[in-house]
Amino acid sequence: MKFLPRIIFSEFTDKILDESYYPIHPLETLKAHLTAAWLLQQPNPDIIAKTEAFISKTTAIIDTDVSRLKKLASETLYWDELKICSAYTNTMGTFLEYKLFLTDHHMQQQVLHFHAGYKFNLGRCFFISETPPLIRVAGDPVLQQPGALYPDNPTLEEQLELSAQIELAKSVLIQTSGAGIAANQCAGIKNPYRFTIVGVFYESVSHVEGVEKRYPGTKFPQAKIMLNPVIISVSKDMQQFNHACLSVPCGNRCAVLSPVEIRVKYKDPLDKMAIKEASYKGIDAVVLWHELTHILDGKTYLDVTFEALSDEQLFKFVTMLDAEIKHRLIDGQLNIPELSVPPFHVSVKINAEGIPQLDSDELAAVLPKMTDETLSGLLGQASDQLKKKYVIESDKPAQITYTSFFSLMESQNSGRDPVRKGFIQAKL
Repeated sequence: MKFLPRIIFSEFTDKILDESYYPIHPLETLKAHLTAAWLLQQPNPDIIAKTEAFISKTTAIIDTDVSRLKKLASETLYWDELKICSAYTNTMGTFLEYKLFLTDHHMQQQVLHFHAGYKFNLGRCFFISETPPLIRVAGDPVLQQPGALYPDNPTLEEQLELSAQIELAKSVLIQTSGAGIAANQCAGIKNPYRFTIVGVFYESVSHVEGVEKRYPGTKFPQAKIMLNPVIISVSKDMQQFNHACLSVPCGNRCAVLSPVEIRVKYKDPLDKMAIKEASYKGIDAVVLWHELTHILDGKTYLDVTFEALSDEQLFKFVTMLDAEIKHRLIDGQLNIPELSVPPFHVSVKINAEGIPQLDSDELAAVLPKMTDETLSGLLGQASDQLKKKYVIESDKPAQITYTSFFSLMESQNSGRDPVRKGFIQAKL
């Protein structure tokens, strides 16, 4: 959902200068604070004083927020566009993910990308926090490759870097209510080492409550940090679980088969790098498999799903992703993608024969709740998998015949909308 700042400013200027005015919901608060930043550019001292008073009474971090908006005002020449990417609620509060497009005084276009947090009190909405994105989304090049091996004889600089990466990953895991996280998922880690955190920090009440909301009734293992993990063995028996992922932020779930038992060897960074082995069974093995797939293979659960789907069903998945993107480009986005869960949508199920089956109705229900970045990332990944399976197939009557493929600006894009040349035609 996109807005022109000049229209926002005309709507909110008089409201901000009215001492009795308080915004009542997050989007209104965001627009009002953006207008406040613009008003801080005005030469009128009375307007600036009233604007600072408005900021102070509508934020939980008074000094910080006034300074933040003053800095934004001082660096901005033209206010180009506000884009609301998503909305969600968790144990930390209610959040809006947004991008602000602006032009600075050097005539350089800038894109600011933030998650802003809000709380409600007595029917009023208050700003409480703002952070850059915490999680890499499907299609990000760093997410789609394995983490780097941590050296056996690290330098002091490497030791400090690992400690910082682990602390950041733990913080992100708790804030995002995940049941595990891999280093390459964390947006704040530029060059991730090969480690994962598997499980839940049960000493954190907010983490426990958040995980319960995302996975109702599921008991996960106590969090454990595994550095340079190596899979020693897996069982022949497989189990089914409806996977979700922080890097695919929405209510989508896909049934995926993974080993009932996994034995792993790893270094414990919290125990003087002792080499340990552990066996995980049941749901614990599901979590371990999910995180190892991230950090060892550079894959999300949907990458695994794309590989497992039949050619026809993968093609259907791709065309539905593409149709949703085209719809937004042509008709505009009328609603903000709501990432809060439940409800859940199991878009891929596994039948009695153990074969993944696309549920088009469930996928259609969840696609409007995905952000543009998620849609574009998944389209790139699914299209790449489709290209691996076929270039042109015309001799199999039950297969898909392609007359043209998607042409993507980047085969592993970082969230940009794909550039499509031509179209796909299919014959089943």
